[in-house]
Amino acid sequence: MESWEETYKFIGKLALALYTYGVEIHGETLQKILQDRGVYDGHEGGIAPLVAAASRYWASKDAAMPYAIASAFLGSEHTSLLEAPQEFATA
Repeated sequence: MESWEETYKFIGKLALALYTYGVEIHGETLQKILQDRGVYDGHEGGIAPLVAAASRYWASKDAAMPYAIASAFLGSEHTSLLEAPQEFATA
């Protein structure tokens, strides 16, 4: 089984790819992807806490990643799964 750190890395890399191409997916889609990878069983309070944990994981490693994560994954209201995504400065 994949470690949480590997899962957070996967979520970040997927988010960056989606963000780069202007694509957004719903949390349910991310949940299905993670279930297919065998790393999410749906019993942890929903997908949003996992996305938030991935965002926190990446925050100290790459300042752009939390914004990409917030932009890529949508909740049921077609808004970010994360509460208040912050813009990031590009170099």
